[in-house]
Amino acid sequence: MAQDQVEVTRAAPAVPAAPERERTWRTVRWSLAAAYLGVLVWFIAVYGIPLDRIGLTLWVLGGLAISVIGRGWRAFGSILLDWLPFTAILVAYDYTRGLAGHYGAHALVQGAHNALGFPLHVTEPADFDRWLFGGTLPTAWLQDHLYTYGWVHWWDLVVTLVYLSHFLVTPVLAMVLWIRHRQRFRAWVGCVVAMAVLGVATYIVYPMAPPWMAAEQGVIEPISRISGLGWSYLDLGVAQQVLANSQALANPVAAMPSLHTGYATMVALFLMVGAPWWRRALLACYPMLMGWALIYSGEHYVLDVLAGILYAAVIVGAWLLVRRHRARHQQPVGASAQAPPSLPS
Repeated sequence: MAQDQVEVTRAAPAVPAAPERERTWRTVRWSLAAAYLGVLVWFIAVYGIPLDRIGLTLWVLGGLAISVIGRGWRAFGSILLDWLPFTAILVAYDYTRGLAGHYGAHALVQGAHNALGFPLHVTEPADFDRWLFGGTLPTAWLQDHLYTYGWVHWWDLVVTLVYLSHFLVTPVLAMVLWIRHRQRFRAWVGCVVAMAVLGVATYIVYPMAPPWMAAEQGVIEPISRISGLGWSYLDLGVAQQVLANSQALANPVAAMPSLHTGYATMVALFLMVGAPWWRRALLACYPMLMGWALIYSGEHYVLDVLAGILYAAVIVGAWLLVRRHRARHQQPVGASAQAPPSLPS
């Protein structure tokens, strides 16, 4: 009888050990991630970066779903729990941004007002830039020296890629943090929401015409809007048209502050925390390059670029203060008063 039981046991199918199953699922996830990345690169090359909030969210959720395959349905549920409220807030931001008011060409004059009664600002931002640079308007100077009508330079491609990175870097950072550091993810979401709220509030009380729009009406010297010009360098006319269509739907007077610069600065400052000096130096290049690209392309004045940097510094600074405050209250009883508390990541 004992011998029969041994034979039965040997004949039973073996159940893979947990580490072996995890290695199998890891292989599946990496394979799907590679395919996902390939499809995303192809989509961007053919149709451009998905600029609409819903489309971008679907790409993000697809990437996150791949990261939790093989970890149960609760893992998928946690994606929805963390991301849908965040996305809903940003969608609301996209719509409430319209409270700043849309102005047609006939209404783009100093003294026009939005639906809430706040005046449109056209000449003051240009006057500030001229005052800051000794009578020279930086956007006009840059285009005079770097832009050639009817010709696309390699730096025009850099400008377009940097400009469009705004739509990818923020959600991609959120994806990475959600996968690798959930606490940092929640902190990042708080910073992003704070920037959106402050941006909408400023758009409402200070609607402002960007350089390209003021130039169209002859308020300032001729300036071209060339943020999408770089796609022509790669002969991607479809992608350039997608960007143009997206810009046409956006609120044209939501220029103060520059959220392109604000989010770029916030990304850099957020990632600088705890980073070595050389990484901080590299991170600092991103908002500086973004600000230069926006000024050169006619999207923003120096004034609203500086405002975006200030907003980001205030938001990240507030997060660091809250972080330090929590760390102090989490310090173990009896810990030395001389030793600084270790901050949670």
